[in-house]
Amino acid sequence: MKTLYLDGRESLAVRLDGPTLRVSAPECADRLFPLRRVGRVVVRGQVEWSSEALLACADRDVFVTFLTGEGAFRARLSGRRPKGRPLLDLGEALEAWLEDAAGAERLRTWLDAEAQHARLRLSRQLYGAPISSLAGELRNRIRDQALRYVSEQDRERLDRELAGLLASHLETLLTRVGIRPDDALLAVNGIDVSRAAADVLTWSLQIDKLRFLWRRQRIAERRGARLGTAPRHAVVDFYEAHRETVEEAFRLTVARLHRYLIENLDHHADR
Repeated sequence: MKTLYLDGRESLAVRLDGPTLRVSAPECADRLFPLRRVGRVVVRGQVEWSSEALLACADRDVFVTFLTGEGAFRARLSGRRPKGRPLLDLGEALEAWLEDAAGAERLRTWLDAEAQHARLRLSRQLYGAPISSLAGELRNRIRDQALRYVSEQDRERLDRELAGLLASHLETLLTRVGIRPDDALLAVNGIDVSRAAADVLTWSLQIDKLRFLWRRQRIAERRGARLGTAPRHAVVDFYEAHRETVEEAFRLTVARLHRYLIENLDHHADR
């Protein structure tokens, strides 16, 4: 299953052709993408979709996420709930947890602690010691290092685009473990599970991001420039190359959350 990226800088139109998405662009041959081989679709900018193509994606549980022209997350099409239960039904455990009046606050505390631990791990990897677990301070340190390789404008654009790609990816990952990001119970309790997961997982990409920027700067140097650039296609290639890193970090985080919820639910049941 592959991720299909559609870039609205071109004039693209997506139609349904049997069990296949047909993508058309002016002065180009149509490209065909069988839905059975598409895991999710990421749309950036303005791309014209037929309703039949969108509904076919929904019917087959192919997630379609929409990013702005600048790469920020905008909207999603999530389709029907998958048949059967996920191997790890975290949604069911969360529902039971949030029945407790204090459940939402305790969950937010746990998620904040996970993000802090992720920052401490990154700090140790970068500096050999847990210099800081404060998001702002660590982000500034990474920014200063990135500015050795690219301009501030390119760095901001890269971070914005990576955030959009991560948010898009999380829509699929969360659903696989039984959580719908727009679940009413989470919304009522003021929990944005997509943002909370992104706050944890974004740190797993930072070292590879700095290496990527260093390589871009080396390429620029060979061409006589002082700083590198990270064009849009290179950012997408970078994310796809490190998709497994995100998925492994997600898997470990979900396993810890599931264990925490189950152990504490059992504790409450015993009282």
